[in-house]
Amino acid sequence: MTANQTHTIWKSAISRDHWKKLISSIHIVDLDHIKSSPSLQSVDGMDETFQIRTPKKSHIYVNAYVDTLHYKQLQQLKEQLDKILPKEYQ
Repeated sequence: MTANQTHTIWKSAISRDHWKKLISSIHIVDLDHIKSSPSLQSVDGMDETFQIRTPKKSHIYVNAYVDTLHYKQLQQLKEQLDKILPKEYQ
């Protein structure tokens, strides 16, 4: 996104079925084990960031795709989001 562009806001409720599909890949007990990697923004201009909040804790991951052992659940979450978000918000 350039300095002249702004984020488009999408205000729409997520259906119960979509919510269940989104969270089905997330295993709360594994969230503490996912490892972030250093920012690569200076190299490629983009970082992949996830933020997951539970009632007890907030988890933030940057470039967690390097953690091949635990990243699969975040990849599945990303794929589910791609399926339900309209293309203009991706």
